[in-house]
Order: sequence, then structure tokens, then C-alpha cells
Amino acid sequence: MHADAAVRLTIVMPSYGEAETLSEMLPELAEALPPGRWALTTLIVNDLGVPDPHLEEVARLHSAQVLDAPHNMGSQEAIVYGIREQVRRFRADYVVTMDADGQDDPAAIAELIDCARGGSIAVAQRTGRRPEGRLFRSMYALYKRLFRVLTGVTPDFGNFAAFSQVMADQIARSPFFHVTYSMALPKLGTIARVPVPRRARAHDRSRVGAQGLFDHALRSSLPHLNTIALRVATFSLVPATLGILLALTSSFLRLCVPVYAFPNWATTIAFGAAMLALQLLTICLVLFLVASLSRQIAASRFTRDG
Repeated sequence: MHADAAVRLTIVMPSYGEAETLSEMLPELAEALPPGRWALTTLIVNDLGVPDPHLEEVARLHSAQVLDAPHNMGSQEAIVYGIREQVRRFRADYVVTMDADGQDDPAAIAELIDCARGGSIAVAQRTGRRPEGRLFRSMYALYKRLFRVLTGVTPDFGNFAAFSQVMADQIARSPFFHVTYSMALPKLGTIARVPVPRRARAHDRSRVGAQGLFDHALRSSLPHLNTIALRVATFSLVPATLGILLALTSSFLRLCVPVYAFPNWATTIAFGAAMLALQLLTICLVLFLVASLSRQIAASRFTRDG
């Protein structure tokens, strides 16, 4: 590509009745990505599950295209649905995914793409306090810590990301992305974080509550089940080793030095530690089987639908 050629860019955004917000965001996109430098295609995934005439009118006025999802998928799956459509219909140099609620700043797109030029996946690391209440923020902080411990990935970014068309092709084919998006990105390549101030959500409050956070946590963990299983198995070595040492020591003292024999509670502790280790290893096996099964199901569904 020549240095003075316009960069072909496709933006994929999910919309759940957010035509009013998009009527403000689409002009911002046009201003942030002038035609001289960018050849822009905007693909809006209508996630209502039914046609949205208001959204179609807004898209027509701002030269965007609407893709109707077959049912209400949720923003994560809707983005992947849009990426797969982008791979089939629009070939670009880079693909950007972002939400349509106004929190993602179009002015940051150029910086994200510059960061993605080396082949990494550039993600916007939102800075600033989340707009939800204190209880939700506490729950979200707990989720982030647990997710980090179990997977090794810090979930400090959302759907605002940029990557090359080659990476978009991989996302479209990968079974990791069948039920989630943002937290599956680390499975494909290097994540490069770009700090981006969080903007206020336009017109409405967050639809994500405790149930939504729980659903998001479960979906986000699916691509990492093998890693979670390995970490749980490693942790199980602690009670297993403790149980074996206590059992061996107690048996030795009972047989060889009965005057110094361990009290009965030592045997109980050893047995309990061994049972805990066995339960953890059983959990690891279940996680491994679920991970293998989910990948096979996702791969077969993509093969059938693709």
C-alpha cells in the first residue's frame, strides 16, 4: 500500500435500539476519519432480532450499512457476527470494533490503528470511573481479580479494539469467539493496551446488572477453560502434598514411634486434604472436557453456517 493511499477501514458496531445515539456518533466518525486518509465502511449490527426502521434511516443518512442479526445475540456475539459478515463482504486493511452507546471515543481510532500496525491487537483501556453504582463496581472489581487469577488475563478492556484484516479472518474462523469476543482476543495474539478516557454513556443508563455481569463472566471464561483447569490442577498439588505428608508422617509414628504418634485429628486433616485435592482434580477434568466439547460444537456450527 502506498504511503499516500487511503487506509481501508471497516468499523463494526452492535446496536440494540441505539439509533438516537448513532445519529450523533456517525458524524463523529466521519469527522475523526476524513475521506482523504481513510476509506471508511461502517457496519452496524442490529441486535434487536427484528428490523429497526429508525436505525436504517439513520444509517442511510450517514452512509452506513445495517446488518440484521437473526435474533438478540448480545453485544459480544453481535460483534463477532458482524466481523464474519465483514470477512465475507468487505476486505479492509484494518477492522475496528466499538460499542454504540457513546462511551467509545472515535478520536481514539487512529491511535488504535497505529498501535495495531505491528500485527498486535490494539485495545482501548478505558480510564475513569465506571458509571454504574458502588455495588456493581465492587462486583466488577471482584470479577476482574478472580478472572486474572484463574486465566492470567486482566479484563481491563472492552469491545473497543483495532486489528488487521488478517486478524479479522482468524477471529471469523476461531471457535473461541462463538459466545464471547473481547476476552477471547488474547487467545489469538499480543494485546497492546492504549489508554482511552471513558466518555459518558449517551441517553440511557447501563443495561448491565448483576445478572448481566454473571453471564459476561461465564461467557468470557469459556475460551480459557484449559488454562483455568491447569491452574486449578496446580493449586490442587498444595492440599495433595499436605495430605500425603501428614498421612506418611502419622503412619510412620504410629508404627515406629508410637509414643510420639500424631493425634487422631491429624489423620482427619490428611484425609480431608486428600479429598480436597481429588475434588479439585475432578473439577479440572470436567473443565477440560467442557473446553474440548465447546470448541468442537463451535467449530461444527461455524462450518455449517459458513
